Amino acid sequence: MKAEFRKYQFDYLLLYYILALLGLGTLMVASASYVKSSYLSSTSDAYTIMFQQFTYAVVGIAAMIGASFVDYRIYKKFAVAIFGAVLVLMWLTPFIGAERNGARRWINLKVVEFQPSELMKIALVIYIAAVLSDKKWGKRSMGLTGIFTIMLPIGLVFGSLALQKH
Repeated sequence: MKAEFRKYQFDYLLLYYILALLGLGTLMVASASYVKSSYLSSTSDAYTIMFQQFTYAVVGIAAMIGASFVDYRIYKKFAVAIFGAVLVLMWLTPFIGAERNGARRWINLKVVEFQPSELMKIALVIYIAAVLSDKKWGKRSMGLTGIFTIMLPIGLVFGSLALQKH
């Protein structure tokens, strides 16, 4: 049996919706932070925070487009490893994390600071999608095994969040 290869089709409509939402969000950030931006420092202008938001949006769009070219089966293959790696980061955050406003939820890599809980959102979606797309899922879904397969990782995430300093 021959493997079937389809030409990659990009979802331009989805990209247009995402760009519209990002544009609207950036406009809202500009409106809400206009006064605060002008008081950040003597050299900053009123749109400093908006430009930061725009920079993050451009990086996010580039990451989204790059991730869209990766075959989804690779995500499924590494779903447990991705989830486990991010869970370990969340467990390490109370010990190695940077403290901001009394909360220790950030990991500082000197180049960038990030919250592992933000990565966990993606990792949990990948994990649950991999479990639900498994051909054996229909047989397991009705029993305790099916419940534990989904609820145990969610419980681990909630527990990890509870360990972090609030």
